[in-house]
Amino acid sequence: MKTAIFSLLAILLLVILTLVVLPGCNKSSVSPATNNPISNKSTSLAGKAATDTVPTGKPPVKYTTTPLTGDQITLVPHFYKSPTADSSYVYFIAQTKNYYCGISLLHTSYNFANGNYTIGFLDVVQPSPCVIGDGPIAATINLTQNGGPMPVGTFPITVTLNGTTYAGSMVSSSTSITFNWNYTSGVLIAPQQISR
Repeated sequence: MKTAIFSLLAILLLVILTLVVLPGCNKSSVSPATNNPISNKSTSLAGKAATDTVPTGKPPVKYTTTPLTGDQITLVPHFYKSPTADSSYVYFIAQTKNYYCGISLLHTSYNFANGNYTIGFLDVVQPSPCVIGDGPIAATINLTQNGGPMPVGTFPITVTLNGTTYAGSMVSSSTSITFNWNYTSGVLIAPQQISR
């Protein structure tokens, strides 16, 4: 009986300590505004209250469109032949000369219609803020012709950059592809001959 009473008194004492003593441990003589690191109020040097902005994460990424004014594009040709199907075509890696944010998108359009290849360089879509360093950017342009092997023949190519149209041709033989392209600025094609 004495043990049960002693246990009951010990539990009561523990409850009283929990209710009275522990909440007092969290009290401080410092005011809550200066003790709380997440407070949204601060005091300026003039003694006026000002609202601080508490960072909540990364700033939102915005995308801006940048014109290609003053840029130069180099088209590097490659020949692709499918290892599993009777399909082949030419594709370009188009690279800017000017520098843009490393994860920017070179906005292009391209088409093959009526035996003519047309390519347009429109602009660059850049993120802001840029978290990767600046450098030239690239895009892939596939000159496909509805599947099948690339035919032998001569095909006109026109490329538009900053309102200027550049014109030449691509001559496809059974062993090589040659580009007749006489420009030294604006839009370049290099090399001007590749094997197929």
